[in-house]
Amino acid sequence: MSLLDYGFNNYKIEILKTTDDIVKEISLDKATSPKISLVPMNDIAILSKKSADNKKYTYDIKITNNNLPLKKGDEVGKIIVKDSDNNKIKEEVLTVTENVDKLNFLELFGKTLKDMIIGNMNFV
Repeated sequence: MSLLDYGFNNYKIEILKTTDDIVKEISLDKATSPKISLVPMNDIAILSKKSADNKKYTYDIKITNNNLPLKKGDEVGKIIVKDSDNNKIKEEVLTVTENVDKLNFLELFGKTLKDMIIGNMNFV
């Protein structure tokens, strides 16, 4: 029992991101939604000592799948948590917050026509 007491007295779980935290927003040209929010599939939590100072963490986000349609729960990318020494601490899968479908021909034509009239054409 004393080993458990030692663990609970000296360590804590620090939640960095929850499944409700939007990590990044991306936009896809042929998607039904103009902005697509990316969230972690599971909470990102780290075990740390209670006596340790609050560390600064950085996040690297890598998008691996942006092919439409996307369903909630599909793996879209990864978020990598790194500490101040640039050591990889944790890696978690990213997913979308809602289902995103591909625009059909008429919707795509209407969007393009609207963008031409407004003058919001981005030629890259």
